[in-house]
Amino acid sequence: MTVAQRTSALLLVTILVASVPAGTAALAGAAGAADPSGTASTHPTDAATPAPDAEIENGSGYWVGRTLSSDDYDAGASVELYRQDGDSWLFLTAVPVNDSGVAIVDTTGFEVGTYELRSDGASNLRFDLRQQSLAVTAEPSTVSSEPDGPSETTFRIESNRDAYQLAVVSDELTPAEMQTTLGVEGVSYDVDGDGDTGERSDGLVLTNRTFDTSSTLDANFSGRKPGIYELSFVVTDASVRASTNVSVPIVDPGTAGFEPSLYTATEGESVIIDVRISNAETAAVTISSDAGYEANLTLRDSDGDGEVLVSIDSTTNGTVSYTTRGPDSLTVDGAEGTFDPAEYRLDVRVGQDPTAPPQNVGRLVVEQTGTTGTTATDGTATANPTTHGTTRTNTATGGIPSTTPSDATPSAESATTELSQTTSDGGTPGFGVAVAAVGIVTIALLGRRVY
Repeated sequence: MTVAQRTSALLLVTILVASVPAGTAALAGAAGAADPSGTASTHPTDAATPAPDAEIENGSGYWVGRTLSSDDYDAGASVELYRQDGDSWLFLTAVPVNDSGVAIVDTTGFEVGTYELRSDGASNLRFDLRQQSLAVTAEPSTVSSEPDGPSETTFRIESNRDAYQLAVVSDELTPAEMQTTLGVEGVSYDVDGDGDTGERSDGLVLTNRTFDTSSTLDANFSGRKPGIYELSFVVTDASVRASTNVSVPIVDPGTAGFEPSLYTATEGESVIIDVRISNAETAAVTISSDAGYEANLTLRDSDGDGEVLVSIDSTTNGTVSYTTRGPDSLTVDGAEGTFDPAEYRLDVRVGQDPTAPPQNVGRLVVEQTGTTGTTATDGTATANPTTHGTTRTNTATGGIPSTTPSDATPSAESATTELSQTTSDGGTPGFGVAVAAVGIVTIALLGRRVY
């Protein structure tokens, strides 16, 4: 039987076609397919009665679902199909004979039992129908879509029949995707009758595999989207199928960050960066500055505690080295520029790709050697004051500054003392006399204005 014939037959036996009542012959222009529960589906088909895949030999047995034929008749002969029921025979239906004298019986949906074709002027043809069993399981049934994850599964296929072929149908995979996932050669066919054989829910006939009573088929779901994949395995020449599911769960990509997110150091010293990693083993850290320095580090959390301590050891000549504390490790994938005092951006993400978008961002401020100051929250250095108070300049003493604690308030007595000291030093004439003179002149003017 050619691939084209098998593909035509599949349009009958898969989920494509209309139901045929048990025990009746399928006539020209009708086709049917039973699912594992025995219920026929009603998908449309663009095929007429499929080409026969076996010729009836008297006393032989065949699998339910096969299309049988006999050319023992004359064109236009009257042929009837019977089924044995105990000691009697039940008439089922008339079987048409084509112009070539061939009678075709589609056994899809037939009951298991003994059948007989009868016609005047021809010998009776008796044959048995038996039901093929089919069971498919996936081990394991849950896989990962990640390249480095457990993405492989094995379909275990059990049947009571040797030497048969299978097709696979899935609403979640196109025939091309099934071919890649299953690692097989195949021919796609149209399931939904729209004329396109490359869509999801179309089928794939496995042309390079023959299955026996106990067979296996490996699959790899690497790169597939998360979801539940239902695959239906259909015997190409019998009305039997079995389905199984493979689950590809959503993979938690993990997270990476800094704790804390701001670090300060002085050039020539070391600083420890605490990188936290969750649901991942590796993280990529990028250290960069506006001056052009950039280094990419790949961290590995070897002990699985979710923490990698990175020691950044700088020098005063613009060089730097990176090490880890404890059993964890790192590699420097590239460093450009000099590590001078500056503000550095810290980008981190899980995995080993330094070009991936960062999941968290931190900062490292490296100060110049000899700088005495504190670092503000915005990363800028501020000079330390020499005292914890405010500085005032006493103009009365010729500009000599004096310092008053910030929590002290000058008293009247102290003010008087300062004034007295200024006067006794022979400086500017006493301020009190000047005030008195101004007051007398003001009163005199006011009095003259009133009267």
